Amino acid sequence: MFVTRTRLRAKIDSFDQMEIRTSKGDILETTTSHKQLGVYIDLDLSFNKHVQHLCKKLAKRRGVPRSIRHYLPFNGRILFYNATIKPFFLHGGAVWGMTSKANITRVFRLKNRAARTILDANTKEKRTVSLFKKLNWVSFVDEINVNKPCLIFKCLKGQCPEYLCNKLVLENNTLIRSSRYGHIKPRCPKYNRKTEGGKTFSTSSIFLWNSLTAKIRSSESINSFKLKYTEYVKEGYANIDHFTIS
Repeated sequence: MFVTRTRLRAKIDSFDQMEIRTSKGDILETTTSHKQLGVYIDLDLSFNKHVQHLCKKLAKRRGVPRSIRHYLPFNGRILFYNATIKPFFLHGGAVWGMTSKANITRVFRLKNRAARTILDANTKEKRTVSLFKKLNWVSFVDEINVNKPCLIFKCLKGQCPEYLCNKLVLENNTLIRSSRYGHIKPRCPKYNRKTEGGKTFSTSSIFLWNSLTAKIRSSESINSFKLKYTEYVKEGYANIDHFTIS
């Protein structure tokens, strides 16, 4: 599988006719997608197949609490969601979360439906923010965005694999004079297009991290950081009735 973005693929006219052989001379079979650690990676990095597979799985699991909600108390519905549905929403989100707005919207709607099921709310209820406040949830997009800076935090603490830690170039390592918060401020890589390079983990996660206050970034532990960041996200829900995806 030759992985690249759609815009660049158009420049490769003879890709379909290429024959790739092993050292023994055997022709390798080409494919358009491959499942790796639970995430479907496709040759265009669109993650369309992954989202399609995820939505089918979530739709089936969401139907269970809906059919048994009259037999489960509120706390039981929350436990069921956290144990059997939420892990699928978040698994690999820092990677496939760079997918298209249409794909994000599909998953976003499924989480909204799960909230209505747990609260036994009207299916036509559009004020999803009020539902999430009752459940003490953050939106699906924000949930993915919370996990990205968490990885940056772990990298700065040396708790991530070396290949991830090496992607961070701290401001203090590039300036002649050290700045006050340069030891917790990675430099954001340059990119040409927001729809491509701007979506990569090394760009989007560092951009999110640097947008946080120094108080949040200076947290002592990952649990403390995640708690402060989540509360920071929830503060932004004060004056909105429904979520939007930009």
